[in-house]
Amino acid sequence: MKQLQYFVIHCTATPEGREVTPDDIMQWHLAPRFPSPQEIETLIKANASKPALLNILRSPNVLVYKGNYYSDVNALPNETIGGVSIKRLRGRGWSRVGYSDMIMLDGSLVNLTPYDDDNYVEPWEITNGASGINGLARHIVYAGGKDKTDLSLKTNKDTRTPAQNETLKNWVFNIIAKHPTIKGAGHNQFAKKACPSFNVPQWLKSIGVADVNIHHSPVFL
Repeated sequence: MKQLQYFVIHCTATPEGREVTPDDIMQWHLAPRFPSPQEIETLIKANASKPALLNILRSPNVLVYKGNYYSDVNALPNETIGGVSIKRLRGRGWSRVGYSDMIMLDGSLVNLTPYDDDNYVEPWEITNGASGINGLARHIVYAGGKDKTDLSLKTNKDTRTPAQNETLKNWVFNIIAKHPTIKGAGHNQFAKKACPSFNVPQWLKSIGVADVNIHHSPVFL
């Protein structure tokens, strides 16, 4: 358990105007995935003394789900995500979702991962938003972040609706009020990606957030 140090803003990397549901997020993040050949090779070398696991890893259809490996789709547990069987879904295979809260297009705030208001990040509060800081951070995501005119979804765009912007602003000031030493940042300050498709430090300054509550590091856009 570590002290809460950051709040991190994300986007869903979906086209402007496209609604995204909490079930969508859960399915994208938690559904089984196919591991890469490099990952399999590394795991086989690291688990040479575990024949049962080696048999699974050497299967041509091996899948990862909640951190566990399965020989094929039929070996997966009979579970659902958002009412859909995991045997029909493919995602990132994470053991937990990437965000604490989500802001819908209409500005509605939806909690994805429960948390309390103390100054510590307990294991049950952790979300997989940004590698390296998840045990220190709370993550929030808004639906959007991509230009809808680019069908390849390669063009990043700050697509926040006025309602989303207002909800995010209120969320920011609320978390700062509860955690006076916390610093706000964008995902693009912890990884070389555009998410959340805007410069978070500049935006925080523009809405009146004190400099002490802004994480100043390079922004990748």
